[in-house]
Amino acid sequence: MIWIYLAGFILAIAKWLEVEFLADISWWWVLSPLFLAVLWFEVLERMLGMDKRSELKDSDVEKAKRERINKQLGRDAKGRRL
Repeated sequence: MIWIYLAGFILAIAKWLEVEFLADISWWWVLSPLFLAVLWFEVLERMLGMDKRSELKDSDVEKAKRERINKQLGRDAKGRRL
């Protein structure tokens, strides 16, 4: 979804610089990708629970990383030496 921010910023800069094909278009149309991105990340993603899913995924990765390091250092799951 980062592409939608990039598109919004490019359109806004082009409108501000009065690029020919954007000179007559309303600012509402030019800034609409940014509005959609805010709507997605601040409202819809939370409603669908996608933000929690990514937190859980990250915590699983961190847990696996910690376990791998402890195993290599010869420690148990709680970090104590064997």
